[in-house]
Amino acid sequence: MEKKNTWKTYYRTVRDLYKYFNSNGIKDLFSKEKDIIEYLEKQYKTTSTLKSKLCGIYKCNTHLNIESTLLKDKIESYNMTQAIIEDKKKSR
Repeated sequence: MEKKNTWKTYYRTVRDLYKYFNSNGIKDLFSKEKDIIEYLEKQYKTTSTLKSKLCGIYKCNTHLNIESTLLKDKIESYNMTQAIIEDKKKSR
């Protein structure tokens, strides 16, 4: 990881998900893409936080060679949403 705080955020996200889903293993946990997204969307309301949490899970999936199309699409959606919010703030 380039930034220590980013690594810590990713670690906390994985740890919290692992506890919440009471998984048998990390691959078992990350195979629950839809459930993970739903859980995170219930827990966090800000676009930037959700995007960060999902990026952490996506990064882990990438390292574990787990296909995660749903996560990737959701991250792109939050990127677009965040860009729109920032553009609105700039135009005020």
